[in-house]
Amino acid sequence: MLTAENARLHGGYYSEREFEFGSLLKSGRRLLEIGRSCVHREHRNGGTIALLWSGIAAYQLQARHDAIIGCASIPLGCQMSQNAALAHRLAAKCPSVLRAVPRRELPLQPGDHDTPALAAIPPLIKGYLRCGAIVCGAPYWDEDFNTADLFMYLSVDRIEARYARHFLGQ
Repeated sequence: MLTAENARLHGGYYSEREFEFGSLLKSGRRLLEIGRSCVHREHRNGGTIALLWSGIAAYQLQARHDAIIGCASIPLGCQMSQNAALAHRLAAKCPSVLRAVPRRELPLQPGDHDTPALAAIPPLIKGYLRCGAIVCGAPYWDEDFNTADLFMYLSVDRIEARYARHFLGQ
C-alpha cells in the first residue's frame, strides 16, 4: 500500500509509470494505491483474499483515504484479440474526471472490437468491478509481461453495500 505522502517522497505512485492521471492527483482526494501481493499457492483461497481486503479496509478507514487506486492486468496470451477487446470495453465507461491516459496504449487490430466471443474477465478484476471499482480509461500495454494493464479506481463512498458490510463493518 502506498499513501500520497509516501508517493511524493519516493517519486510517485507505481501506477504513474504506466498512466498519466494528473487530474485525479489534483482533485484533492486522498488516494491509497494498492499493488500486487504474493500469496503462497497453498493459501490462495477466498479466506486469504478476505483477510487481505479486511486489512486494507481497516487501514483505509483509520487513515481516512477517499479512494483506492492501482493496476490490474489481463494476460494477453494466445487470445490477444479477444483480451485486447475486453480490456478496451471495460475502459469505455469512465467519467472524464477519472480518466487515466496510458503511456503506451494497447493497440487494437482491425476487427478486434468485433470479436465474436469476449474473453472471460479475470477473477481479480471481476471482484474489483463487483465491489464498485471503475476502469479509468484505455489499457496500458506491458510488453514485458504481455498484459493489458487497467488503471482501477475504487471510491470508498461507492463501495457496494454487501462489500462494505463484509470488509468495513458498515
